[in-house]
Amino acid sequence: MRRALIGSRKLSEGNKQEQIKKYFNQCHSYALAGDIMTSGLCPTGPDAIAQYAYAKAIDKGLASISQLEVYVSGQLLIDKSVLPYKEHSIIMPSTLCAERDYILKQVMTLNHFNACGEYALGMHRRNVHQVLSKDLKSPVDEVYTWCMIDTHGEPLGGTRTAIKIAQLYGIPVINDYDPNVTKNKLSSFTF
Repeated sequence: MRRALIGSRKLSEGNKQEQIKKYFNQCHSYALAGDIMTSGLCPTGPDAIAQYAYAKAIDKGLASISQLEVYVSGQLLIDKSVLPYKEHSIIMPSTLCAERDYILKQVMTLNHFNACGEYALGMHRRNVHQVLSKDLKSPVDEVYTWCMIDTHGEPLGGTRTAIKIAQLYGIPVINDYDPNVTKNKLSSFTF
């Protein structure tokens, strides 16, 4: 099974140790089951937690590097990253720009798309690959996320783009966000 393991960096802020542990343990169980993870090379939040969970399984010989499908918008992000196995990240193909942007414009307002700077647009483009793979034709089986929601149940932040793409393609989304557990203290969870 291929799963997009993504979410908001807000998970790494505040006192969310229980939510972090739950996300880590679920991702680790996916690694042990042989599932392929798609994600981004984000230094904090669910993407990083998933990468650490898979790295733990790989380091113990219980999973394989071939289970990592981590997308970035450019080499500089790989060079700056401190995440394990960063060198196996996939730089988004430049040949699919028009197709990627077409998909984005289906889930983002044109004003939002046009207002994005190059870095933000690169992150949104990366989200397309996290859900639809390198060729944009091989959707994941499921999205497992931790993403804050507004009062109407709509996802917030950049992860919203990936969730909206998943919904557009009929891909199930599991959101582990629990507003009742969030507190405003500094998190000290380590891997």
